Amino acid sequence: VRATEQKVREIECTFPPEVLRQRPVHDEIDLTKLSEFESFYVEFCIQNDLFMNFHIHHKANEWAADDDIFISVIESLKERGTGLSPFEYGQTRAHLLAKHINQIKEEYATARLLLVQSQHRTSEFDNISRRTLLANCHDYSRFDIYSGLLKSAFQLSYNILDKIASFVNTYLDIGFPEKAVQFKKEEFWVEQGEFRTRMLETENLSLYALFDIYKDFGSNAYSRIVSIRNALTHRKLTPYTIVLQSDMNKLGEEEIEMDEMMNKTIEMVKLSKFAVIYLVNFVNTEERKRIPDGKITLPMQINTDQYF
Repeated sequence: VRATEQKVREIECTFPPEVLRQRPVHDEIDLTKLSEFESFYVEFCIQNDLFMNFHIHHKANEWAADDDIFISVIESLKERGTGLSPFEYGQTRAHLLAKHINQIKEEYATARLLLVQSQHRTSEFDNISRRTLLANCHDYSRFDIYSGLLKSAFQLSYNILDKIASFVNTYLDIGFPEKAVQFKKEEFWVEQGEFRTRMLETENLSLYALFDIYKDFGSNAYSRIVSIRNALTHRKLTPYTIVLQSDMNKLGEEEIEMDEMMNKTIEMVKLSKFAVIYLVNFVNTEERKRIPDGKITLPMQINTDQYF
């Protein structure tokens, strides 16, 4: 709440009242300028609210079709260093934290892409799928490249939660064994039956929100998601395009209707999206605490070019 109030004051100091009274208008995104697949991708993501930003009121515009959230890191000039080699420069605190966030956001973007590809039929993907010998069991079970893409999207987005826990462990210097960090592990969040003291003392609502997600898993709110993940990771999961009404009750934990698999994957991708947003807000709130009272901070932009 304090961070929001501070941001509102900054905005009020930046713009005159007559500007603030105007309702912002964004142009609709022009999908005709995109390739056929990119247009499908952007439209699918907008419809399912899969882009990672704070444009919550008007989704179908260019500004809402990006993942533009990121952490802001407070560094002293001494911490930043001068005369460093490129490798040494990349090992400063800001860049080390950025690499961790990069990994998380990269995996989210990849999971989302796999999800969209699973819904985009092309002759090329059809032919690629046919290059792999698969048995047709004639019971409407579905095994092909599209089913594989959907399952992979689910698994990759689920794994993001563990990386978020790993980041929190490192950032707060909790000292939990790195290889044992798991988002759903009680010992990571709780000590002596209570919310871990190091986390509680931050008074950070975004970190508390991540804890709430953990508690939702503990209360079995995501029991079906967990069973899907366990089947995919440790055994097998058989999706069916059609299930007769008389057979509905015969489906086990390792079997699922294709429509449910699609819906649960979207749910899992969106859950990981919200978790990443909470993580970014958590970091930004903690970083503002590093500013000494009365000190002035200067903005320093980080390079965001991608080299292919």
